[in-house]
Amino acid sequence: MKTTDLSGKTREELLEMLAKEKADLVKVRFAVASRQESNYKKMGIIRKNIARIMTQLRIVDNDNNE
Repeated sequence: MKTTDLSGKTREELLEMLAKEKADLVKVRFAVASRQESNYKKMGIIRKNIARIMTQLRIVDNDNNE
């Protein structure tokens, strides 16, 4: 996921994406802990996606307040 993909999204769309990514992180965390998933790098990718979405949410919120 790139920041350019997020720039045209509305606040509601970003919140939906954030909830989905957080749910995915929980699933991957449990899969790695129970040794069902060996690719633990997915957790880092998902965390970075969450950070990107949250950054874009702050940008959208600041634009709405001004």
